[in-house]
Amino acid sequence: MAQLNFDATAVAPAQDPEQIDPISLLINIDNEDPSEESILQYLHALHAHAYARGEQCLPVERFYDQGALAVWHAAWADRPQDVPIPPQADLLHIRLLLTNALTPFRDPASGQDVVTFVDRVRRAHAALSAWLSSTESETPQQKRARQNREAQQRYRARMDPNDNSPQARHARAVKAAYDKYLEACRQRREAMQQWAQYVDDQKKAWESLKNQTPQ
Repeated sequence: MAQLNFDATAVAPAQDPEQIDPISLLINIDNEDPSEESILQYLHALHAHAYARGEQCLPVERFYDQGALAVWHAAWADRPQDVPIPPQADLLHIRLLLTNALTPFRDPASGQDVVTFVDRVRRAHAALSAWLSSTESETPQQKRARQNREAQQRYRARMDPNDNSPQARHARAVKAAYDKYLEACRQRREAMQQWAQYVDDQKKAWESLKNQTPQ
């Protein structure tokens, strides 16, 4: 087990951490060309947020050091751009790698502790490489079987609340967003039906009045 040296007693930052929303800073990080400044701003806000809540987390310097972004750029450049990649293998997105950044976890596949940002990048790159290797020589039947397994894995990840891996958190977030999308579609259909009925009623009222003989 790695020696994590959690930092829950650091000196409180000068700015009130409750005024900083780490999620908004994470969303603002550019997926294609993230800047080190935006990453560090998010990480320090995340640390301050954890400090304010009395939660344990790694020091920013322990998680992210100089040269870490270059490792990500190299892995991202190696990512194929013309191949549909399933979510469980497509873990190199910068925002996904930085989600819950200062909280280490154990990779269920390898049994290794994932502590630093570079650890996360290498884990994601290894998962992608393994998936690409497995798809190079598969038959159509093997492809369908693999896609079915991947769908089942995504389902299990969504349904297991105790799985706190980035893959599981991403699957649950995708499922929640999809459910909201379906609900929005349902509400739109209902609204369109209501408006169609309202317009039809107004048309009938207009035609009825138009056809009346003035008294």
